[in-house]
Amino acid sequence: MRLARWEPWVRDVLAASPAVAEVAPFAEAGIDHKPCGTTIRFATGAQVYVQWVRASGAGDDHSVPEEPVTGTPPEPVTVPDLPTSGRLPMRQVEQHLAALINNAGSPEIKSVTGKAAAGEDGPRPYGLEVQFHSGHTNYGLFLHTLPAGAKPTQEGEFQQRKEI
Repeated sequence: MRLARWEPWVRDVLAASPAVAEVAPFAEAGIDHKPCGTTIRFATGAQVYVQWVRASGAGDDHSVPEEPVTGTPPEPVTVPDLPTSGRLPMRQVEQHLAALINNAGSPEIKSVTGKAAAGEDGPRPYGLEVQFHSGHTNYGLFLHTLPAGAKPTQEGEFQQRKEI
C-alpha cells in the first residue's frame, strides 16, 4: 500500500482505539519537513508522531497506478490495553499500535512487527514494520515520543523515551 493510501487508512484504524484521543496527518500538525506521517494523541495526553516511509518491492513502478496485491491477512492478536492516566510505557504503546494495524484485517498486509518486540535495541528501539503481500514494507519511525504537555522540536526528533 503506497503511502498516499496508507496514511489515511492507518489514521482511521488507529482512531478506532479507545486509548487514542486524536489522530492527524503531519500537515495538520504543522510538520512540513517530513513528507508523510501521523500524530497520535492518547487519552493520557501523551503523543507519538509516526513518520511513515516505504521500501518498494521488486518491480514497483510509481509511474503507473498502484495495483493492490492481496493475500491472507495476519492472524488477529490481543491488543494490549493502555492506561488512561499516568505514563505510558513505550513498549506497550508500540505493541498496542502494531496490534491495531494487524487486527484491521487488510488483505494487503502480510505481517506487522514492533521493533522492540522484535528485539531491537539502541537509541531508537521503538517503531513499526508493516510487510505487504506485494513485497514492499512500510516503516513507522517514531519521530517524537512526548509525555502529556510536551511540544515537539526538531532538536528532539528521534529521541525516544522509555515512557511517555
